[in-house]
Amino acid sequence: MTSWLKKLKSLSGKKLKPESKRAVKVNTEADPKKQLNKAVHLLSFRPRSAAELKQRGLAAAIPKLIELDLIDDKKFAQWWVEQRVNSNPRGNIGLKAELQQKGIDREIIASVLLTKDQEIDLAKKLLAKKNLDQPRAQRFLLSRGFESDVVFQLTPVGK
Repeated sequence: MTSWLKKLKSLSGKKLKPESKRAVKVNTEADPKKQLNKAVHLLSFRPRSAAELKQRGLAAAIPKLIELDLIDDKKFAQWWVEQRVNSNPRGNIGLKAELQQKGIDREIIASVLLTKDQEIDLAKKLLAKKNLDQPRAQRFLLSRGFESDVVFQLTPVGK
């Protein structure tokens, strides 16, 4: 029986202090095989960026996952943009913010963002589903992360 498991069993029925919880978590994640298994389990649900796996304490598994081509930030960013275009659409500003939050490099983000025409088409599709007056349409698109020049091109002042 491993030391962390003994420690956990000895504490059963007692409330764990935050430091003890962290110690137990660190010990469980120290084994690279367990980290790799946990990472593969997470990747079975959806692709993830390397930074997301690091945040979950799975940094030791990342080199092996890259070697196996199971994680690739560029492919992840392309997948993320594609998902956002198809469901819960966002403009380039929103996509950029989400990808930065996922830990994707700026160069990769710049290469996967929508073109101006794609962003305009996406905004038109969103507006077609809504029956909004001009100020509300502008607020709606801006809140979805569309660039202001796209928003004002589609909802000109005085319309």
